[in-house]
Amino acid sequence: MIKNFKTSGILHLNMFILGGNCLAFEYTLSKISSDLLGDSVEQWSLTIAVMMFFMGIGSDYQKKIANRFLVDSFIFIESMICIIGSLSPLIMLFGFAYTNQAFPLIHYSVIGSLGFLVGMEIPIILRMNEKNETSLKDNLSTLLKADYIGALFGAVVWTLILRKYFTITEISLILSLSCLLVALLTYHFMKSKLYYAKGQQLAFLIALMILVTLGFNYKEWVIYAEQRFFSDRIVYKETSPYQHIVLTESRNHEISLYINGHLQFNSFDEHIYHEQKFPQSSTILNSSSI
Repeated sequence: MIKNFKTSGILHLNMFILGGNCLAFEYTLSKISSDLLGDSVEQWSLTIAVMMFFMGIGSDYQKKIANRFLVDSFIFIESMICIIGSLSPLIMLFGFAYTNQAFPLIHYSVIGSLGFLVGMEIPIILRMNEKNETSLKDNLSTLLKADYIGALFGAVVWTLILRKYFTITEISLILSLSCLLVALLTYHFMKSKLYYAKGQQLAFLIALMILVTLGFNYKEWVIYAEQRFFSDRIVYKETSPYQHIVLTESRNHEISLYINGHLQFNSFDEHIYHEQKFPQSSTILNSSSI
């Protein structure tokens, strides 16, 4: 009885975390799409719609998984979400920078893959928790409640914290790490139900290695991909809570400032606008008009 209670508690915790993750991943992929392609309303609408469509396909596909392989499959799915989710910003950025007509295929393949995997999570957790509840209605109500509460929590955290203090790539790494945490919790508390424990350990380690590698190198790789969009060398880049700032330097040592991809000034002709000399008798402009 105590063992079933622990298992049920872990599954409820997993559902809460994954409910927040699902919505946060939708927001993150939508933000990437709108940053690359513009028209934020269109990109957010299409990204969320495509992801939910593939979630439906994933929820239907999970019925092919035998009950004895549910725990193995769940841990493997979380490891795969970690891998694809952490790589998604770089895949889409490099795809946009180095492909033309093929980019929509890359773009929606990433969204669809994540949607397909995320769509299998809830049905699998419901099936794993069947023996811990007295009836189907109790199983559905308790787990779906955790999912919806988690979704609200994820939306609030993404909106008020993640998007303000982290870059999109960093957000993807954080969300992927939480998926890996879910896989680790499931492995620890439900190890006795695993058929291929070594296989799930390998999947977990591969996901962890990719996550660590990205954590140490993503800034250099993002600059390398982003350099494709600028004719001059990027010397500085930063994403504030309000805008994406890039400074470039030409071979003639001319500095250009870009905000959200739009040129703000170039040092070659900036003196025309800010270094004009006025006669002493001229009227000093009001600061509010400058």
